[in-house]
Amino acid sequence: MTAYLFSFDGLINSAKDVALLHYKGVLHHSLGSNREVAKLINNLCKEVVRDKDESYLYKVVDDANYYCGSSYARTRASLVHYYLSSWVVGISTIGAFFALYLTFIQTASGIAGA
Repeated sequence: MTAYLFSFDGLINSAKDVALLHYKGVLHHSLGSNREVAKLINNLCKEVVRDKDESYLYKVVDDANYYCGSSYARTRASLVHYYLSSWVVGISTIGAFFALYLTFIQTASGIAGA
C-alpha cells in the first residue's frame, strides 16, 4: 500500500494534478475539493521512509519524471499543444507545411531551370 501512496505522492503536487487524474478516471474522491485531496496525499507520506530498492513503482515514477524533464518531451508537448490541439488546427498545420513544401520545390526547380 505504501508503494502506491508514494507513487501518488510523486504524481500529485497540486490541485491541478488531482483534477487531471480525476478527469482521466485514475482517481475518484469524495472529499470537498481537489486541494484537500492533494493536501491529504502529500501529508500521508511525510513521516514514512521509502525503501527505493523494494518498490517497483519507484522506478516507474522516476522514469516518468526523467522523461517529462527532457527537452524532447517538453518540445513535443509544446508542439502538440499549440499546433495539434484539435483536428481543425492539425489539418490547417499540415496544409500549411504542405504548401510550404510545394513552394520550396517550385523555387528549387525555378533556380535549377535558370
